[in-house]
Amino acid sequence: MPALAENVELIVSELVANSIRAARCSQCADLTDAVVRLRLYSELHCVLIRVWDGDGQMPVRQGAGPDEESGRSLMLVERLSMR
Repeated sequence: MPALAENVELIVSELVANSIRAARCSQCADLTDAVVRLRLYSELHCVLIRVWDGDGQMPVRQGAGPDEESGRSLMLVERLSMR
């Protein structure tokens, strides 16, 4: 599925980075103890990406101003996932 590879790579990167931040904040003070799980499932025309970080809360998309350096990852994931 080469046509999906770039989008899947970017989505996984964003979700795992968010999960690491959430795991670090919710589970422990030290990142070495954080637990994040990634599972990829694929069929001929689609990919299911599941990321778990132990936090019971679903991620919430936040609005980011034009000068802010973060806060856009879930919007990016939503847009890329629609494809």
